[in-house]
Amino acid sequence: MQVTVIGPTGSGKTMYLAALLRAAFSVRRASRPMVVRADPRSAAAVALDDSATALLCGRSVPATSAVSLLEFFVDLPGSRLFGIGKESMRLSMVDVPGGGCMPAPGCEVDALVVQSMAASDALLVVVPAAPAARPADFTERLRHIISLAVKTRRQRQTFAFTRIAVVLTMAELLVADQGHAALATLELRDSAHEVAAACAGLPSLVRQHVPPGGDWYSMVSALGFDVATGEVACEASTSGWQLRTNGQPFRDDWLPYRAFEPLEFLARGVCWRERP
Repeated sequence: MQVTVIGPTGSGKTMYLAALLRAAFSVRRASRPMVVRADPRSAAAVALDDSATALLCGRSVPATSAVSLLEFFVDLPGSRLFGIGKESMRLSMVDVPGGGCMPAPGCEVDALVVQSMAASDALLVVVPAAPAARPADFTERLRHIISLAVKTRRQRQTFAFTRIAVVLTMAELLVADQGHAALATLELRDSAHEVAAACAGLPSLVRQHVPPGGDWYSMVSALGFDVATGEVACEASTSGWQLRTNGQPFRDDWLPYRAFEPLEFLARGVCWRERP
């Protein structure tokens, strides 16, 4: 299965991918033994893999100066008996310089973005929880790009995509003021409701382009939570939010919050609820 990651510049796409790559080294990964790895033929993906830990800890990566295609493999384990149910898929993201990843309707969309979406079976739509990073016309921008991708395809299909997963990134910002109750408070919230509140009409748009049951919504935190205290596991820095670095044990125990759910849904059509 081919999946394209789409979202506006600054929505947290790169941070989300970095968290998935870094999570392979967490001792808590045994509870979710899914692996995301860079395609060695994709120089941009390999570079992100090399800088994933530094990125999560607040070090900024150089701004892209050319259109880049980042490609990854996602490996989902099967059962312990003969590996039944084992799945694998490709995850692609087009990085466009100058904020052109998801331009407003009427503006030119980079051809590689449209081609990637047209060749994909499914979409991973990234919506930032931070209002400042979320275009007010997010739903219309997505509608425009999907229409371009559908027109590019040679064969007509009943539905544009098999599945679409919507990820509300930076979810920790929704409960950043809750202290020790942050994690528990977020666990009580409904992902689809939060997505609808952030982007009016988005769930309806998504459901138009997938078969019944083909849409999924998750609130994701690439930086995760401190499971011992229930607090947000990030802190403000001069370069933005970053993972707290208060000791190696903390970093070893760290895991992004509900980051794997969308991938499992895209690959299998169902998924287990992640527990912190």
